[in-house]
Order: sequence, then C-alpha cells, then structure tokens
Amino acid sequence: MPPRTIRLMGQVNKKPVNILFDIGFIHNFMDHRVVQRTGLLVTPEQAFKVTVAGGDKLQSEGLCKGVRIKSHGVEIVVDFHILPIGGCQMVLVVDWLQTLDELTLSLKNQRVKMSKGRKTWEFNGIQPHAWELVIAGTYAG
Repeated sequence: MPPRTIRLMGQVNKKPVNILFDIGFIHNFMDHRVVQRTGLLVTPEQAFKVTVAGGDKLQSEGLCKGVRIKSHGVEIVVDFHILPIGGCQMVLVVDWLQTLDELTLSLKNQRVKMSKGRKTWEFNGIQPHAWELVIAGTYAG
C-alpha cells in the first residue's frame, strides 16, 4: 500500500510538534499531551468516537479552536479535536489546503509544494527516526 501521509515538524506556541499530513481523515486531531505542553485552551464539544489504525476506537476530549501552527515559514490556523492518539502528536488533514492557490503533494517522495499569491513554499517530509532526534532537541520552524 502506498503511503498516504507526510510527517513534518512545526511549532505551536513556540513548542516543537510533529505533524502528520494525512489524506485519509476528515478531522484534524491533536494528542492531549500537546494541549498540556503548549497551554492551549480546550472547548467542550459533543463527544464522538474515531476508529484509528488497528480498529481501536478513541473518544474525543474537546476542541482547540484557531490553533496556530508554524512550519517551514508557513502559518496555518485550524481547529483540532483532542484525542489520545499517542504515536503522533498532531494529525492535519488536507482540507485547509483548499485555501491555497496551488498544491503539489508527493506522498511517494515525501514532498510538499504550495503557493498562495506570490509566495511559494516547498519542503520535504521527515522520517520517523529523524523527528525523534528533533523533538529531543529544538526546532526553529
């Protein structure tokens, strides 16, 4: 099965986070530990369950509205549902990319290129072992 995700590093409230772009989900998700570490506010919401890889069902724990993510010179502002997702800190679905003028997403080569107006951003995804090294240090996204 070809990959359907790209892993990137970013920052939320100046704290490093690993972000998984995923074309298979319909909602953005954030692990509850990221909420605690970054000091984000959680808004109560109608609880719902999400089936994740392996068939496990996780229940939402609230919503963080208007979260500002900085990655590779790009600032993204989106809402995140809080889930105990563990293995990844944030899952960002591609629906917010509709605000861009152009997007090239290469899952095979782990590359993203996007443009809006006169600005263009291009960056490579990172391998899981690489983000473990970055998360242990600092990231200047």
